[in-house]
Amino acid sequence: MDLLWETPSVMSRFDGTGVVSRQDAVRLGLVGPAARASGVDQDVRSDLPWGIYQSQLLPSISFPTGDVAARAYVRWFEIQKSVVFDLGRFGIQFVASPRHADGLLITGPVPKNMELALCKTYEATPAPRIVIAVGACAISGGLFANHPEANKGADGIVPVDLYVPGCPPHPITILDGLLRLLGTIK
Repeated sequence: MDLLWETPSVMSRFDGTGVVSRQDAVRLGLVGPAARASGVDQDVRSDLPWGIYQSQLLPSISFPTGDVAARAYVRWFEIQKSVVFDLGRFGIQFVASPRHADGLLITGPVPKNMELALCKTYEATPAPRIVIAVGACAISGGLFANHPEANKGADGIVPVDLYVPGCPPHPITILDGLLRLLGTIK
């Protein structure tokens, strides 16, 4: 991630792009990282704590600029400070090759031009394998569901074993789903 923040050509594409003002964020009812990236300093996890959030002090950050750079930075900060970023302690490890994987984690929409790549990746993953669709885009196509070049979710292409809802889902939600799938918690 440091490379992202240190690369001028990338940052020049982020700075000032897709600006959502604080007023627009409030008017649109934005929540989560998108709201905090627009300077709306509220976090339901700390404002209305429930479940694990009652005992966890989760840091929150807001940014006033509302651009893509702010949204990326807010999400990066949350990942860095997340209590669940270390999945290795639960025996979960991400690998680069499907040939060494026990499953696939699909985290975005699957457009028509990536359908074959997903099928090949699925076939390259040794059986028994699990497939996890994370976020609204992977589950249903999200904002792109009705676009002619988009599929309406990964389960129309490969069988999905776990759906983790959210846009984007919080890391704790992803961890909860993974642990339930693996039978670690009920």
